[in-house]
Amino acid sequence: MRILQFGDKGEDVRTLQRILQEQGFFHWYIGGNFLKRTKQAVIYFQETHLGPNGEFLETDGIVGDNTWWALENPSGEAQRSYIPGRIPDGLTPLRYRQLEIALTEHRNGVQEIPDGSNWSDDISKYGVYYNPQKQIGQPWCCYFWSWCNKECFGYYSLTNVRYRGHCKTTWEKALEQGMAFYKEEYNPLPGDAFIMLYRENGRFKGTGHIGFVLRVEVSNGQAVAINTVEGNAGNRVKVGKRNLSSTDIIGFINNFPADEQPEDWEMGLVQAGLSDSDSTR
Repeated sequence: MRILQFGDKGEDVRTLQRILQEQGFFHWYIGGNFLKRTKQAVIYFQETHLGPNGEFLETDGIVGDNTWWALENPSGEAQRSYIPGRIPDGLTPLRYRQLEIALTEHRNGVQEIPDGSNWSDDISKYGVYYNPQKQIGQPWCCYFWSWCNKECFGYYSLTNVRYRGHCKTTWEKALEQGMAFYKEEYNPLPGDAFIMLYRENGRFKGTGHIGFVLRVEVSNGQAVAINTVEGNAGNRVKVGKRNLSSTDIIGFINNFPADEQPEDWEMGLVQAGLSDSDSTR
């Protein structure tokens, strides 16, 4: 397949739109025109899928070889990262509980049924809106984070959030409530949320992704990579690895109280390739 980007037209674009629609990322007419909605769908797909090298795709909205490969291998074995879900030592009780709740969903194998539907009986409990006529739900990464948050705290720690499934709204409310920090000025802690928002012409768009920070790698006093637990990644709850050099990762949400800010905890990532009962499905 040829490289596709904004402004392209033709049968290859139709093929792209059809795959994105089958995977629950594109909900519009398949017309063969690579315009705004197609680009947004490509970006969200890239934010949540691995390429053939086992790393998350570059989120540039351009469909090259790696993105085509992921579109042809959007779930299952090809999207396994083989990273064990291991909570670091030295965490405070509430942070440990938050990660254990998220990892339990991962161990239970929560995934979309059928594949690409943004839906299953397990996913429904997160509060995802479901369209019975189209038999498809909404992208659910932020619903997953919000549900885990409520299960941990007993309430939503971010107040007055109208759309709990919307990453940009969640980030804006966290900023208002003093819980959000840009990555240049903050090293994340396990249990925090990482948040991705796509920029275009310097402005944040609605396309985004959110998940939990599981482990942190620090170099020269600066966080450089994280292990994560995230919903709607490879169409399931997934343990993964993300490099903080990604421009789409803009910052972190620390919604824990003052006595839940650990200072002496186990740093370092868990690497892929280990045989472990918790390894990512």
